[in-house]
Amino acid sequence: MHKRISEQSLFFLMATFGGFLGGYTVTRCGVLASAETVNLIVLTQAIFGLDISQMLIRLGAALTFAFSISLSTVLRRKKKINLQFWAVIADSIGIIIVSFLPESAGFFALYPIFFITGFQWNAFPGACGYASSCVFSTNNYRQLIIGITEYIQTKDQEVLRRTRFFASSLLFFHIGVAAAFFGMRYLGFCSILLCLLLIIPAGFACLTKDAGCKNIQK
Repeated sequence: MHKRISEQSLFFLMATFGGFLGGYTVTRCGVLASAETVNLIVLTQAIFGLDISQMLIRLGAALTFAFSISLSTVLRRKKKINLQFWAVIADSIGIIIVSFLPESAGFFALYPIFFITGFQWNAFPGACGYASSCVFSTNNYRQLIIGITEYIQTKDQEVLRRTRFFASSLLFFHIGVAAAFFGMRYLGFCSILLCLLLIIPAGFACLTKDAGCKNIQK
């Protein structure tokens, strides 16, 4: 009998994918395309610096990210749609498009990644009752440090379970970053196709997952 993947394991799989995208985009263009902070900072600077071309490029990225979040929000309200499965489909299409874009595409090569990471973040907002991003790691790192500090003070087992979850999220995310590092070094821009090794099983998992978080509960 087929053993179904847990919600927790699926989230960690997507965190690995998110880490790969982060490592890939930083190496390719020096931008973390799974988060909007830097993009919006540069957009603001371009507005006040009257850099029209940079303003339009960054505005396009911000709107692409916003559209993906808006679209996934609308789809989430439709009960018959498996949002996570469609996020995986979008991921697959996006990485194939990016793999064919030449170096001359520059920042525009990140537009598909802005779209799929926004969509993915909304489709996989966490697991096991914990809100956690699978496309960047700032809050996961914050939660890890908070958890370690609180557990040292309280020895609370719920704090320990929460800390394990965020530690695991960070671990799998950075496994993806490491994979992107070696992929870019030896395969170049087309290394993003390695993500299919994560996305294909994730697609099946979205259709068959359990709601369990057994590893964290131990």
